Amino acid sequence: MSFFFTKLNLGYFFEIFQGVPMLNKHQKIQEGFSAYKALTVKSVNFNTAEVIYENLVDYYIYKPFQNEKYFLKPGDYIINSKGKRQGVLIPEKSFNDTVLISQHFIALRIKPELQDKAAFFYTLLDLLIADIPYATSKTQSMVFTRIKDVENYQIDFGNGIEQEYDFFQKEYSKYQQARNTFREKEIRFQTYLNKIKQMIIVSNDHSNL
Repeated sequence: MSFFFTKLNLGYFFEIFQGVPMLNKHQKIQEGFSAYKALTVKSVNFNTAEVIYENLVDYYIYKPFQNEKYFLKPGDYIINSKGKRQGVLIPEKSFNDTVLISQHFIALRIKPELQDKAAFFYTLLDLLIADIPYATSKTQSMVFTRIKDVENYQIDFGNGIEQEYDFFQKEYSKYQQARNTFREKEIRFQTYLNKIKQMIIVSNDHSNL
């Protein structure tokens, strides 16, 4: 996919949708119904990008889901739809079971033809997520996020998105290299500290003989 414009909406880059309805009937055990686990705000750690299994809720429906769209997938970027907005990218291998995205979330799933540019667009989401407009309820004081506001949020690059992406790739590559170097040095330093600790322990053991 090429970008011939400097201004494009998030909906151009992502499939954006709200999760399945969470009604009382969906949480009642009924014979013959298909059982799933559903994601709620309490079952996501937005700081560590972890799915908290014990906080997933049971979800029952008469017919099995035929549309896999609503199943959480690694690489989904999810934001809560009510209250102060938080967003998180679901990493690889963060969950093992089939989990439904509930209506408590709006999911942004990058379009297949942009997978090679995923790091760029996920970084943009982290930067811009707080600036997407909120909607307010007439009957409640709570703010919430609408799909159309996410879809229509405009990304404006004066120099063009392709040019900005190329620059991002260079900087991101440098960042990755620096992070890997730091990780190697951190592991080396921790190994050194463990060695010192072991020496002290052994020395104390000998002195107590």
